[in-house]
Amino acid sequence: LLMLDKEKVDLSLLRQSLKLTHTPISTQLNHLIELGFFNKSRGIQDERCIYLFNINLIKIKATIEQYHVIVNSIINA
Repeated sequence: LLMLDKEKVDLSLLRQSLKLTHTPISTQLNHLIELGFFNKSRGIQDERCIYLFNINLIKIKATIEQYHVIVNSIINA
């Protein structure tokens, strides 16, 4: 999360930090972009480089809190 608290994040560095070696990430990224968590752009010199920006930590926090409520309600049912 500390890595996300920047103006721009290099996706390859984020993948390394999360230890995502073989997981396809483009579909997940596009879904999260549609949900308004962040935007992405491609590198100017290398189109394979993807950068995340306009990262909405408030929305991410609210979503994580919703998941906690759902999981706790299942556990306490």
